[in-house]
Amino acid sequence: MTPLVSVVIPCFNSGKYLPEALESVFKAKKNFEIEIIIADDGSGDTATLELLNKLENEGSAKVLRKSNGGPASARNLGVKSAHGKYILFLDSDNRILPDFLSQTIPVLEKNPTVAVVYGEARFFGEFSNRRAFESGPFNIDKLISNNYIDICSLVRRTALEQAEGMDESRLLIGFEDWEFWIHLVSLKWQFVFVGEPLFEYRLRDDSLFAGRLTDENYKAVKKYIYKKHSDLILERFNILFHESEFYRHDKLEMVFSRH
Repeated sequence: MTPLVSVVIPCFNSGKYLPEALESVFKAKKNFEIEIIIADDGSGDTATLELLNKLENEGSAKVLRKSNGGPASARNLGVKSAHGKYILFLDSDNRILPDFLSQTIPVLEKNPTVAVVYGEARFFGEFSNRRAFESGPFNIDKLISNNYIDICSLVRRTALEQAEGMDESRLLIGFEDWEFWIHLVSLKWQFVFVGEPLFEYRLRDDSLFAGRLTDENYKAVKKYIYKKHSDLILERFNILFHESEFYRHDKLEMVFSRH
């Protein structure tokens, strides 16, 4: 029997794109057990509200409603209502590929110390010729420097519970997944990268992330994250410092051995 996966989709005035996200989940379902939870984050758009009412009446998804608080608060609400062993976070304007579940579930089933399985993205939409980010094998120092793991990942529910969900600070809106990944690392959870596309990422000029990406805001976000996880940051600094010292020492020995 396959484990239940809860697909948690935050929604804020995104009824224009939501049907595509849902269709991608239905296509990926195959022989897997899933539940779909849409957490409406205070939408005011008439078309979005009508769609949510329709989905709720049809019973094709569980619809939760709350006042606007940002994606992290919407995802946390969805997780609290979820019954799945694993949580698939999907933004309402993106789409998962048909093999998403078959590529990720077995990894978590076989590796109890792994909290997150993630993959590469295909980019589409208004600026499909651009790459919003470059994913790759897990590297904690790279992650501390800059986020390269999208929220569209499969996450172990027990890891989420240990982290007590995502940080709902409004400062982190657009960066809440970055802080969450670092938090999981600080709790000693592991990550596994699937080296092929698992989802499709829509590039939009009016995206929430694009509106938050300023130098001033980015510095404030980094300061917040580094202060919150100062023990991990200091640990990595010490490790990198000692590694550089060993490297410097080896280079000097090589120089002297030649004379």
